[in-house]
Amino acid sequence: MLDIKELLRDDEMVLEIAEERAFNRAARTLARQLERRFGPNPEWVTERLASATEEHLTQWEDRIVTASSRAEVFLD
Repeated sequence: MLDIKELLRDDEMVLEIAEERAFNRAARTLARQLERRFGPNPEWVTERLASATEEHLTQWEDRIVTASSRAEVFLD
């Protein structure tokens, strides 16, 4: 017989993994968009994306549409 606590823990792990993958995909997409718009990304962009929060990614995704420079995307 399956233990409900074990099933719930497994579901939480699956959800965490799915959320992490979605976050990583968003960061990779933003990195690709930055490269297409402004050329190769410098190391500081890679570092910013690696340490970003979900809120930061959302802000940066919105800013890339109107930004005239890579630095403008990352204004805090």
